[in-house]
Amino acid sequence: MSRIGLSLPVRSREAKGRRGRPFEAGNTMSKGRPKGSLNKTTLVIQELLNEHAPEVAQKVIALAKAGDPNAVRIVMDRVCPVRAGAPVTWNMPVIRCASDIPAAYSSLLQAIADGELSPVEGLQVLRTLEGTAKAFDFQIDAAWQPDTRMIVEHLTKEEEDKAKVAEAHLKEVA
Repeated sequence: MSRIGLSLPVRSREAKGRRGRPFEAGNTMSKGRPKGSLNKTTLVIQELLNEHAPEVAQKVIALAKAGDPNAVRIVMDRVCPVRAGAPVTWNMPVIRCASDIPAAYSSLLQAIADGELSPVEGLQVLRTLEGTAKAFDFQIDAAWQPDTRMIVEHLTKEEEDKAKVAEAHLKEVA
């Protein structure tokens, strides 16, 4: 096996210190490339596509009509694209309160078992049901709510104790 020599440019110490800083300090002329500006190559390609788009589209449609499977796929992807997150329908019971959620879970499982929903669609609906269950639990469960009466009593007692300590301190000083 032979080795290939590779020579790398040697940078001076001054050049090393400037690496990553495209403009000198105090440069007010330019902030660099503006956001959203396109590369020259991208602009040329877009211009060519805009110029020739009608002919290319007609050619692809003609090939699709002739039976070219790739052309058919291209046309169908544009005419009716696959929709991510398509709506799903089945007879789910109405959820008005937390006690309605188990029936909704049961309905979802039955819809998956009957083939009305795919497992992937069922998983998406399951996430929605879980969020709904958490929202109902948050509204109903009093454990998450602080007992404000106890907190007020505790803070009042602390303030009274601090006042007594301050009063006793003033009597000692006087």
